[in-house]
Amino acid sequence: MRSAEYVDREEFICAHVAGKRVLDCGVVGLTCLDESTRVDGITTSMHWKVASIAAEAIGIDNATAVVEEVQRRYPSLNLRVASVESVANELADERPFELVILGDILEHLSNPGRALDSVLRILEPAGEILITCPNAFGAPNYLRFLAGRYREGEDHMISFTKYTLGNLLRRHGYELVSVRTALDRQPNSMLRKAAYVMLAPFLRQFPELGGTLVAIARPIG
Repeated sequence: MRSAEYVDREEFICAHVAGKRVLDCGVVGLTCLDESTRVDGITTSMHWKVASIAAEAIGIDNATAVVEEVQRRYPSLNLRVASVESVANELADERPFELVILGDILEHLSNPGRALDSVLRILEPAGEILITCPNAFGAPNYLRFLAGRYREGEDHMISFTKYTLGNLLRRHGYELVSVRTALDRQPNSMLRKAAYVMLAPFLRQFPELGGTLVAIARPIG
């Protein structure tokens, strides 16, 4: 399966969640930062946007102190302390979801297959999962590797290509529907912005080389 196109990650996710009942996993993210920074960042997070667009959104994260403080500050958010690897048990009383977002989370897990099994149990039969994760074949990673500056995320357990991601999904009961690539986050320095302006047209022509995989999958059968 070829990567269909190079997209804006946030725009694609927002378009896909509109009007749906959504479970968003790993909502406070940024595990390398301190708790107060993670709490302060919630209003600019992807989950903040998801919650404003979806018909209904529940967010989960296993960072207990951060989730509790975010919920205290922003009670309109429906957040739960839960692990994606056991989410079917922890949300056993919830109705099935139309969409589950696994945004930049599978690469952090010791057992991503266990998470996919758990998610499958709380997904509607016609529902979908939306996965984003670093693309091991992406041009940004390869260029850093050639320059001797490549560094994997400090708490990443696994690297994915669209092929290994597809294999993992099939093993755990999913059909890979589509794969795109994207820019993970907007650059935050002048040098990075300039580099992206130069590289983006190339990536739109050759989306296989985008730095982030954006995949849609559905339950088999």
